[in-house]
Amino acid sequence: MTLKSLKTNRLLLVCFSLAWSAASLYAADEPTRFGYPEALAAATHKVEPVYPEGVRRLNIESRVDIDAYVETDGSVYSTIVVCGDLKLVDAAEDAVKQWKFKPFMENGHPIRAIARLVFQMKPPTSTKASR
Repeated sequence: MTLKSLKTNRLLLVCFSLAWSAASLYAADEPTRFGYPEALAAATHKVEPVYPEGVRRLNIESRVDIDAYVETDGSVYSTIVVCGDLKLVDAAEDAVKQWKFKPFMENGHPIRAIARLVFQMKPPTSTKASR
């Protein structure tokens, strides 16, 4: 092995070590994911989405999945729409931002979490009697 190849190998090893360390630090700070059942069980304040008035005449039904990013105090600090009809996702997202949760725990300490929430968005049924 030449001196140049030894230096190259050493440099690659250092770069790999730094990258691995950075990835480990990022993973340690990444919120823990919780599914829909766990999210519902931890919810202390739920707000149902309001079906948009402008969409009502289109009669759209859609499942809307939202990932709520939950702080250690149980408040939602961000959301990401996973799937759903674009005409309905804003209503679901607005509702999720008002949810509150019991703090998610790990080893007896509150942690940041990603809670998956699922909504079945349907147009409301009319309450007016037929004539």
